[in-house]
Amino acid sequence: MGSVTKVGRVRWRQMSKIVKPDHGDRIEVPSARHNMVSIIVRFVVILAVIVVILALIWNR
Repeated sequence: MGSVTKVGRVRWRQMSKIVKPDHGDRIEVPSARHNMVSIIVRFVVILAVIVVILALIWNR
């Protein structure tokens, strides 16, 4: 049951088609690089918010 037959391979090749643009120009994709400082600042802010929420719950 785990083996792939020749027919299965042919069907897979028919299903997976590669789509290419008509021209060879590269498509510019904006990179989503985050600065390490911004990641650390976000982490500290989220951690501080969680600590405040837990402190408010604890004091009730």
